Amino acid sequence: MPRGLLDVRGRRRASFKVSVMRGMALGCALLAALAAAAQPVDTGLQEQVQVTVIQVDVVVTDKQGRAVTDLTKEDFTLEIAGRPVPITALDVLCPGGAADDPLPLRDETSSLPPPATSGQGQRLVFAFDYTFLAVPERPQVLAAAERMLVEGKAPDEEVMIVALAGEVRVEQRFTKDKRLLSMALQRMGHDVTLWARDFPIGVSGESYFQRLTTLMDVLESYDGPKAVVYFSQANVVPAAMMDIFHHRVAAHAAASRASIYPAKLGLLGSGGSSETLFRFANETGGRMQPNTNDLSLPYRRAQRDLSCHYTVAARIDANETRDPTKLTVKLERKGLTLRAPETVQVFRDAEKRRSRAMAAYVDPGPFETPLVRAFSFPAVPASDKRWDTLLAVSFPARARPAGTDMDVRAVVRREHRIVEEFKRKVHVNPPPEGGAARPVTILGNAKLTEGAHELTVILGDRGGEEIVAAHTAFVVPPVPPDLLMLRGPVLGRVVPGGQFFRAAKAEPNRLGEVLGADEGFEPLFVQEVAAQDELVFYWSACVLGTSPLPSDVVVTTTVWDAAGTKAKELETVPLTLTDRGKKISCADKLATIPGGSLPAGDYRLEVTVRHPNGELIAKGSEPLTVR
Repeated sequence: MPRGLLDVRGRRRASFKVSVMRGMALGCALLAALAAAAQPVDTGLQEQVQVTVIQVDVVVTDKQGRAVTDLTKEDFTLEIAGRPVPITALDVLCPGGAADDPLPLRDETSSLPPPATSGQGQRLVFAFDYTFLAVPERPQVLAAAERMLVEGKAPDEEVMIVALAGEVRVEQRFTKDKRLLSMALQRMGHDVTLWARDFPIGVSGESYFQRLTTLMDVLESYDGPKAVVYFSQANVVPAAMMDIFHHRVAAHAAASRASIYPAKLGLLGSGGSSETLFRFANETGGRMQPNTNDLSLPYRRAQRDLSCHYTVAARIDANETRDPTKLTVKLERKGLTLRAPETVQVFRDAEKRRSRAMAAYVDPGPFETPLVRAFSFPAVPASDKRWDTLLAVSFPARARPAGTDMDVRAVVRREHRIVEEFKRKVHVNPPPEGGAARPVTILGNAKLTEGAHELTVILGDRGGEEIVAAHTAFVVPPVPPDLLMLRGPVLGRVVPGGQFFRAAKAEPNRLGEVLGADEGFEPLFVQEVAAQDELVFYWSACVLGTSPLPSDVVVTTTVWDAAGTKAKELETVPLTLTDRGKKISCADKLATIPGGSLPAGDYRLEVTVRHPNGELIAKGSEPLTVR
């Protein structure tokens, strides 16, 4: 071997030894540095990884459509945006064992077979798409739905009835009572706000998809998987951003664990492709009705799927799924069919808050709490057809050093139509004397016509996700002419340290003047006060047209105890009717009874209108307990 080559190799070896020695020295220095850094150095930087557990409901069937129940966690794989995600848990619910897939009925006279049920309770929604249900066929669809429930509802099954019209209308909340469900469907058949009206999809089509998204938000308030039987005749819904709208519906459906089962009347004779309905079904893990006119088949298949399904659980990084993302569940075992949602999204706090606010607006029940109360009182006539009505909501606002910002929305409906709506943002100051919460009351006015009304109030704490609601039903009386109308007394109490707002800042604030500074007001929903509470009461006496009363009539306010003895009598005042316009004349009074005036016991606060000789003309009274 040439000498020169040996020299070259020798030099290379020497260089390699030097490199190794240097590497060892650097390694020792690094180990020493790591040892010296045994105590972590606070750099001020924090890495936050938000992990969210998702639950995906999956239905697996064999080639004959029969449910498969013997799968394990190892038989499933889960991918999000094409990346594998480990499955942390798998549950199966199928107490009745593997069940056959329901088949179409032979004809309309065939009886429905016994329903599939887990026996542990399951929730289904009958949703009626009034935008795409033709007016002549709406009665037929309602009648078919009623027959399904009468003949095919399982005893443990809860059903909600919803109309998707100009807005989402919950016609009947979840119930097991077939009678209530039948009554709701029959009422819808005669409802002039539904049966003969057209409901357009809007310029961009977004409002149509938004109604279905809102329904999914409503269902998110209820635990467990749900199925929506969607009665519709939609083919392809024209929309400016159809894919985005579909993905939004699918993402909200996955979050609520709800699947859509379209039921289309006249499917065999329809000329459309039903693309929209197919996408609703496929993207939410439901099933499209096959080529049959049997409207009960989607319902029966939904029952079977709810009674026998798997739930796949996985932990995902919420920061990577803030937008609708592709979700794929696969089976390792061949020859089986799997149905599951195709979209997943972890919503931001602001998005969750908006969704919950919309859900509370549609279905306040799950958001109601005894601490938040709504109140209404038709006080004085505003015309021959309307009453000036007091509306109030009382609630405790969380105390924060800088105060608490609240979003308040109040909606008054009559026959499902919005007749009044208030929106206000209020800033609740910290309690003057400290504490975890400050009592707040917001009072507004609305001019309402005769009939039954509903008041829904939604409250949102802008410093958190919490959404709460209150709901009350009330009746506005007629306005009879030439007769004295005595209203009240309506009772409330002064709340020291509370805060009082008007729904509209421009409204007169007579109650605020009575209360004084740093005091709130709360209508008495339960007619009970503490002995030290200052009582507030209000009454009105009005006449439409010509007063039938002489000018010397008086009004007396008296407190009677349980034995019928006069415990307290307030000042007697003349009934001086003041012209309010539109042929309305009224007298009213807002007064207080100081705290400590009444010992503990049961009482009756009575307002009477009498002639000077004591002859009674009108009387109003309310019970009162002082504890």
